[in-house]
This record gives sequence, structure tokens and C-alpha cells, in this order.
Amino acid sequence: MKTILFNAMLAITMMMCSCEKFTSEEESSKPIPGENNVGLEISSKDQVKKVCKKVSFGFFKDDAKAGTISQTSDDSDFGAIHLNLAAGTYEVVAIGHNGSGTTMSSPEKITFTSNKVTDTFYYYGILDVTDGEKTTESITLKRAVGMFRLVIKDEIPEQAKKIKFYYTGGSSTLNAKTGYGCVNSKQTEILDLVKKQQVYEVYTFPHEGDKKLTVSIDILDKNDFTIATTTFSDVPILKNYITKYSGKLFTGLSGGTGDIDIDFVFDPEWAGENEYEF
Repeated sequence: MKTILFNAMLAITMMMCSCEKFTSEEESSKPIPGENNVGLEISSKDQVKKVCKKVSFGFFKDDAKAGTISQTSDDSDFGAIHLNLAAGTYEVVAIGHNGSGTTMSSPEKITFTSNKVTDTFYYYGILDVTDGEKTTESITLKRAVGMFRLVIKDEIPEQAKKIKFYYTGGSSTLNAKTGYGCVNSKQTEILDLVKKQQVYEVYTFPHEGDKKLTVSIDILDKNDFTIATTTFSDVPILKNYITKYSGKLFTGLSGGTGDIDIDFVFDPEWAGENEYEF
């Protein structure tokens, strides 16, 4: 499914359709056929499709949002758009992600449905459109998130049904101009514990600089009561890096004894991996 929004600033051949229903991201409208003068295509878009289910393009002119186009990986033209823009200079933002939706209030403020951060990629650039000329650009998306990866080395108890991550020090809002997080967020992720699944991952947009995370982990039973808890402080987090904590989680929680390994391991799909043992 593809959703498209444009206003009169953006193109002569595209107009708002007020009868269209709002989507999870932006209000939809349908383009009127006409000659497109701008084409944008994500480089290595087949690779992007493997890691992103959605991509959204935002256009901003004179400090105002001119319009957005959103695509899903099911679209035949995923990662490429062709449209008609009025002459002028535009700020262009592209966001690849796996969430329910994204809202582009400005290039400096990109938010996601329910503040849920997934593996996310971004592009920011300036596009000059000249009357009577066609413009074609190839853009490259870069990863904007850091990942906290928990590897459980001991057996998951029968009564443990969910794992809750509560973490601070990162951001759920992205500044696409800088590629870093721009608010101080309190993020929560609750995941099902699967008997033989040992790896659990959460994401955040790291702040520029050396700001660290505090990660609290609660183990919940079938009634969502906390049966064990632990907290990791001063957790390093970097953009395009995995911070990996591995160890015996359940013997190391409240009332038990355990150990943690924390170290760096290179991952070819990321810039690197910081690995720790507990």
C-alpha cells in the first residue's frame, strides 16, 4: 500500500482529496496524471527492502511541510518515486523503518507511532527544482539507531512469559538533519519470552556525544506480575552499533548469582558490536 500527500505548494498536477480517509501516517490523496519532473531513487534499494518494511519521503519548502509520500515493501516501485514539483528549493527527508507509521513535523522532528523505535535508516538533503528541467537524484540511507541486544545464556523458567525493557538515555524522536536523537525519552518494550529464543533486541536513537543508557529489565509472569528484575547502568550506545549484553539472566536476577560478558564483536551489517557479559 502506498499513501501520498501533497498540497498546492508541491505540484500543479497533484491536489488534496478531502474525501480520502486518514491513514496511520498522513492524509492520503491520489495524483492526477501529468508529466513528472522529479525522480528520487534509493541506492541499493533491494538491500534496503531486506531490512525495512516501509519508507517515507518528506518534502519541506520555506520552513513548511509541502508533502509526504509513503511506501511499503509490497509496492512494486518501493524505494523510487516520480512526481511533479513546482520550481524551488526543497529539504528532502527519507526514512526507512519497520514501525506502524512515522510523522514528519519537520526535518528536525521525526516521530513514530506509539514512540516505538525499530531498525531505522535516514536521508537528509537539499533538492533544487528548476522550471522546465527534469531532476533525478540517487539517495543513500544511513542507519540512525543503536541496538541493545540481550543474549540469555541460561534456561528460561516456565513461569516467565514476558520480558519488559524500560530504558532511558536515548531518544524516540529523530533529527534527520543531524542523524541523532533529539529528545530525552523514556522507552518501554515488552516482548514475549519464547522457551528456546535467547536473543532479544530493542532500539533507540542515540544522542550526539557520549550519553549512555540505563536499561531496566523485568521478567513478567502470565498475569504481568514482575517475578524478577535487574538494571544495567552506564550502557554505551552508538549509532549503527550493537551493544550486546550476554549472560545468565535468571540466575543473576533478584535473589540469584550470575555473571555478565560485555565486549565488542564486529557485525558486517552494522558498523560494529559492543559485547558485554553479565
